[in-house]
This record gives sequence, C-alpha cells and structure tokens, in this order.
Amino acid sequence: MKHSFLLSAAVATLSTTAFSQLKHVVVPASAATKDGTSYHWCPTRYNPNHTQCFYSSKTVGTGFKIFREIGIRSDAVRTTSAVNKTWDIEIQMSNISQAPGKHSWLFSKNLVGGTKVFPRKKISLPAPTKPPAGKPAAFFRIPLAKPFLYKNQTLVVDFQTFGLKETKYWYADAQDFTITGNNPDYGGAKITSTACPTNFTMYRAGGNWPGGAIGFYGYSRVQANTAKPGFLILGASNTKWGAFTLPLDLTVAGAKGCKLGVSMDILIPTVTEKTRADGYVSNDLPIPNISSLGGVTIHAQYMVVDPGFNSLNLRFSNTYSNTIGKNGFPKAMEGFMLYNYYSQPTYDVGIYNKTRALVLELGY
Repeated sequence: MKHSFLLSAAVATLSTTAFSQLKHVVVPASAATKDGTSYHWCPTRYNPNHTQCFYSSKTVGTGFKIFREIGIRSDAVRTTSAVNKTWDIEIQMSNISQAPGKHSWLFSKNLVGGTKVFPRKKISLPAPTKPPAGKPAAFFRIPLAKPFLYKNQTLVVDFQTFGLKETKYWYADAQDFTITGNNPDYGGAKITSTACPTNFTMYRAGGNWPGGAIGFYGYSRVQANTAKPGFLILGASNTKWGAFTLPLDLTVAGAKGCKLGVSMDILIPTVTEKTRADGYVSNDLPIPNISSLGGVTIHAQYMVVDPGFNSLNLRFSNTYSNTIGKNGFPKAMEGFMLYNYYSQPTYDVGIYNKTRALVLELGY
C-alpha cells in the first residue's frame, strides 16, 4: 500500500511538471545523435495503419521511468519531400516480459495491462526542416494525456492511425537491428486450384509458426459496398473429402467453373467488408504454441454467399495450402516492428514485420 501511494504521488507530481523540465531518452540509444540506419512508412505516411514497436530494456535503459511525452522525427534523407499532414492518431504503451522477436503476433496480447497514453485525436504533423548534413531531424514532441510507468522490461509503443486512405510523404526515422545466429523457419505456402470468379484471390500473412498467428484474407469481388456472409474453410486435405476427390467440380451443382478444393473440416464465419469495393474478407488464426505443429499443412479456401452469382449462389476463392514453420526468431533482438496498413489495419494479427523500430524520444 505504501509503494502504491508513493507511485501515485510521483505520477501526480510529474503531471504538474513543466515539459521543458523533462529529461529525455532516445530509443534506440545508438540513434541519439545521428540519423537512424533506416526509415519506415508507418505510422506517419499511410492511412489507416496499425504499427507496434518493441524495444528491449537494454535499448531503453535500466531503471523505472514515468514517461510523459513522446517524440517522433522524420528520416533526415527524406525531409525535403515531407509535407504537412493531419495525423488522426491513438497511442498506447505497455510493458511485456517477452523480448523483441519473442512477443505475440496479436496486437491485443502485447497491450494487455497497457495504458492508452494518447486517446484518438487529430493533430498537425508538420513538414520538418532539413537538418545540417550528418545530423538527424528534430523530434516532433507530443505530450501524453496519461503518464506511463516503464518497468524496465520490453517497451511496446503502439500507434493506430485512422481516416481515409492517403499517402502524403512523411517517412519516420528508424533503426535496423542485426539478427545474429537466427535461422528462422517460416514454413511455406502454395496456391492451388482456380477461383470463381477467377479474380477471387486469397492470401496468408503473419507469424507462421507455433505460438504465432496468421491472417487469411481475400478479395471476393462481390457488388461494391455490400456485406455478404461466407466461411473460411479449413481442411486437412486438398485431395480427398470423404468419398469425394478434390478439387471437386461444382458445375453439375449449379456453380459453373467453381471447385471445392479443401476438405470441409472446419468452417469459420466471415463477412465481406461493406465499406469496400472489392469484397474484402479476412480472418485471424492464432497458432497454438505446440512445437509438434511445425511442419503441419493446413489447406484453406474462402466461400462467399452471393445470391444470383450462379445457381448455387456461391463464390469460391483459390485454395491456399499453408505449411506451419518450426520457429520464428530463435534468438531475441533489441528491437522489432509489427504493422498493417490500408486493407489490414483492423487485423489483430500483425501481417507485416521488420527487424527494425522507429527512433523515438521519450520524456520523463
């Protein structure tokens, strides 16, 4: 109880401290006085997007800290092409015990116990001034609406941006991290069978190994801005389903040119996104952290109900055979990034990843 009171008092004191009196730490420290070794287009360029950066305790520095401000800067090489933009953004922070690269592939799991330090708000992100040669750009500082207690663990900084699709140039400075001794096995994937219509394509992305999570998504091409129900079909086979040989031609059933290419072992409901013109469908699929799943192949196919498309009133995607990898990153690293943008910002699965993290300045 005493420690809780002292912590509350510390937070209250910090809340009244002028921002000019704050100390600052740059993460990663190697980019404190020079431009980072890389850059990234999320979360500052593409809308909408979801970006999550991970920093090891070594990168942030030892000791507990109460962060009250966050700063982001543009990549110095690209500052001349950056423009002013309205940034509709929300920021969260959390502490996790897993090292970067060993975290969950689900955004939500990495934020358990975290703090919404900056509730959704539109702010003006100015075009930065090009710095002198060899120097980094200045940080654009954002006062946090709620202080965050950093507990000397892996720091997670989560950015979500909203709004209509736009691509105004504003590349954020970032740092790449070297992966030493990592021999990841991501598994593999193969597209089989044909779709009806032929442009109903489906794909898979994410952390494809035990303990990871993958996202299946596809473009059904139903009438624009309509919500059509359907299923993600998961099967153990793409050659047999009971007495039927796969792929099964559905022409005689009233679906000319359509083929069922997956044994219908599991059907997961889905629905096309009403706000889109391409009939977008998506499903998250966490992979249990069971090592024996490495090497197992899952066959998948989307089926969407579309009255009038054919006599069976069904559309089918191509089939996607996904072999689960044996591991993701055997060794942890100092920084990491998960991100989605454009068509996948609402995914809980981090579709894309980089062994890099944004260069940030944290005031405490």
